[in-house]
Amino acid sequence: MILTLQIYKKSFNFASMKKIISITLIALVMVACTKAPEPLSPVPSDDQLAWQKLETYAFIHFGLNTFNDLEWGYGDTPSTTFNPTDLDCHQWAATLKNAGMKGVILTAKHHDGFCLWPTGFPEYVETYHTQIQELTSNYGPLFEFWFDGANGGNGYYGGANETRSIDPDNYYDYQRAKDTVLAYNPTAMIFGGPYGTVRWVGNEKGFAGTTNWCNAPQITSQTPLKINTYGDENGTEWLPAEVDVSIRPGWFYHANEDDKVKTVNELCEIYYNSVGHNANLLLNFPVALNGKIHPIDSTNAVEFYKKLSNELNHNLLACAKVHADNERGRRFSASKVNDGDYETFWATDDDYPYGTISFSMDKPVIISRVMIQEYVKLGQRVKSFYLEGEKNGRWFRINPDETLTTVGYKRIVRFAPVEVDKLVICFEESRGPLCISNIEAY
Repeated sequence: MILTLQIYKKSFNFASMKKIISITLIALVMVACTKAPEPLSPVPSDDQLAWQKLETYAFIHFGLNTFNDLEWGYGDTPSTTFNPTDLDCHQWAATLKNAGMKGVILTAKHHDGFCLWPTGFPEYVETYHTQIQELTSNYGPLFEFWFDGANGGNGYYGGANETRSIDPDNYYDYQRAKDTVLAYNPTAMIFGGPYGTVRWVGNEKGFAGTTNWCNAPQITSQTPLKINTYGDENGTEWLPAEVDVSIRPGWFYHANEDDKVKTVNELCEIYYNSVGHNANLLLNFPVALNGKIHPIDSTNAVEFYKKLSNELNHNLLACAKVHADNERGRRFSASKVNDGDYETFWATDDDYPYGTISFSMDKPVIISRVMIQEYVKLGQRVKSFYLEGEKNGRWFRINPDETLTTVGYKRIVRFAPVEVDKLVICFEESRGPLCISNIEAY
């Protein structure tokens, strides 16, 4: 250290000192420019984002309704009618795994009150909470707990056939229920009730809105369906949407629906309009009378997964040259969108809430799908965008059959096949600087 100081002392002058200071200041400015954009509230918890990354999982409906050919039971059918002749839960699991499902939600108790496990006490609400404790503490880790919106109405309550009107937000003591669920499964998502961490999409058709914000007000039983379907750009909670739909017209098995199972193409449409619209897909499988998923349902679900995997198998942008009109320094360069890492992302400057990114191919490619992901750990931002292509020096607009507004965790845009030398995505409006994690084309 002393020797170094002595050497510099001989050649020291004020001009060199000013140069060093100038270089240092430039370096400090560059470091400041590479700081990530500030988060835009609301943002997901780590557990919510992990849930969104599941994308697809299964629903199972199996109970008294199955054996009484009902969709909606009232508690007036004998429990002895529940009699599967060849129950095989392993067959359920194998089917769902081969169909690409990442988890399964079992309808443990429907409106008729029949439970798929032995329990019971005389007072309903207390029984309800005891059941929740049983379910959350005795069967291993849970990733999601459902409180369905169905309550009250006609039914046999304590043996009395009557109609009841219930204020669900207060009657069920959801605060206590939430505390029980999270005490045993702290990372589980909660669907339904006033303490939900995910929200219903507002329909049972399998489609999320083309505009779909994860932002929303805290959902209650009085929340308008429009909020459930589209979210709310100005919402204060991060509540991503879950799309629930059955592979058959009904939620429970009915033999007369064996010829009405959704086709492979119909299931693909549902995927693109749910996962492709920034929502998770919960696909229901009604277990048949014998205690197994019906072969038609199983075959169509597995073939759907194979077709989808084939359609989204080869990313045509993986080796493309990427350029953007604005970059927030090297750490957030445009090249981050096709490096295969969700944790890296292209970001624009603070005063640049829009941007254009282009992909140049070595040779022409035919594309019909574009997938975009925002880095939603910093909030959902994109409000509108459009696509353009170039072929032999001629530019043209790519026109899908849907409006291009929000992106969120994942947006998949489909259109008639086009041949391009270059693909351009123009983000017209954003809530703040862009944070785009991933872009792919197929």
